[in-house]
Formats: sequence, C-alpha cells, structure tokens
Amino acid sequence: MERIVSIVMSLAVWGMVVYGNVQEGNVVAGEQIFKTRCTACHTIGKGKLIGPDLAGILDRRDQEWVAQFIRNSQELIESGDEQAKAIFEEFKVPMPPHDFSDQEMKDLLAFLAQHPTASPAKVTTTPETSVAVVESAENQAWRTTLKSTSFHIAFWVVTTVAVLAYFALAFVIAGYSKEG
Repeated sequence: MERIVSIVMSLAVWGMVVYGNVQEGNVVAGEQIFKTRCTACHTIGKGKLIGPDLAGILDRRDQEWVAQFIRNSQELIESGDEQAKAIFEEFKVPMPPHDFSDQEMKDLLAFLAQHPTASPAKVTTTPETSVAVVESAENQAWRTTLKSTSFHIAFWVVTTVAVLAYFALAFVIAGYSKEG
C-alpha cells in the first residue's frame, strides 16, 4: 500500500515539474503588456508602424534574441549583431530600452508566441471532399489558445485526482495502522 502512495505522489510531483516547465509565461498578462507598452510602435499582423510587425517574430528569431532586443536594442546593435543592425537600418528609429521583469518578459513572449507568421488565411483541402477550407489567422490563434487551455485544465484535473488519491490512501493506511 505504501508503494502505491509513493507512486501516486511521484506522479503528482512529476506533473507539477512538467507543468512548471511548460507554462512559463501568462498569455493574458503578456497581451496586456503588449497593449500598454508596445502598440504605439508595433502591430501584430497589421503591417509596419514605427517598428516592425511582430506577427511571427518568434518564428524568425529565437526568444533569447527577442528578449535582448526588447530590453536594449541599442546595446545589441552596438555589439555588432547583424540582425539588430538591419532592423535599425530599415526603421531608422532606435527602440527605447524596456525594463521588464523576467516574468513580464516571459508573459510578453508567451503572448507573441500565440501569433505565428502573418498570413491572411490558412487554406487546406480535405481529402474526402476536395473542398478548400479557409481558416483566418484569428481562428488559428484561437485554436492554439484553446489547445493550451485544454492541456492546463487536463493537467490540473489529473493533479487534483492524484493528490486526493494520495490523501485517501493515507487515511486508509492510517486506519489500518490503528487497527493492527
């Protein structure tokens, strides 16, 4: 019986570790950061403003580079980074440094990750009917968010059941110990 309790607890701890590694940034908080600190210069999927359109930025650059550029683009340009220099040459306006906390940066990057490369629509053909199905970029982003949300709900349900099973088994074991 103790072995079962040990296995259940190991699974619960493993699930929490996996969840912690998957869910680093809060998309909703990142959206709020983007709306309040970024929309004066950037869009997502609506073209260039003062700075580049950020749709698909994480498809074109890795997260670490994007975070460095956001924190201090001039420092990156002065270091000789070719990508940063090319962006500066194209837009001719330096991006001001941003003092986001590590969590705010994770949140913003999580939000940006929800917006793949700008495309007006995704067209697929179903083999059964040979009919083209057109899906807007907004629907694509919604499906990505829905998949992520479904994973989180499933994770928390499984974790809750595991913890409840642990306590139920602990009470059963405690009851047997008193009888014996």
